[in-house]
Amino acid sequence: MFLTAEKEDLNQISLTGLRAILLLGLLMTGPKSLEEIKKTFVSYKVMENRGSDDILRIDMNSLKHVGCVISRSTQKTGHKYVLKDHPFALKLEDEDLKVLKRVYNSVKENADVELLIKYHLLFEKISK
Repeated sequence: MFLTAEKEDLNQISLTGLRAILLLGLLMTGPKSLEEIKKTFVSYKVMENRGSDDILRIDMNSLKHVGCVISRSTQKTGHKYVLKDHPFALKLEDEDLKVLKRVYNSVKENADVELLIKYHLLFEKISK
């Protein structure tokens, strides 16, 4: 998903901001527990293994502050946090959809099966 950073590179950026971006990406792929989030943060070297869960909650609150809706970790969600909504979604108007449909129709006439599958997957993602 992301490249692993070198320790000297991390001195030049905000780790809180980097963790927030990484957390957003993780939650966009599906519900995650604190343990899963922490394991990923440690593997990307943006958090020490002995780091506090409070750091993760602060990162989550940072995302909430900018408009993300994240459910609490409950038994109903399998003790995982769920990203329910965020302000970074792609918003398409009717005119945008018409253009995308024209592009798709144009491409499908001359495309091979592999390219058609790629376009299908792209439009599937957009539709979500």
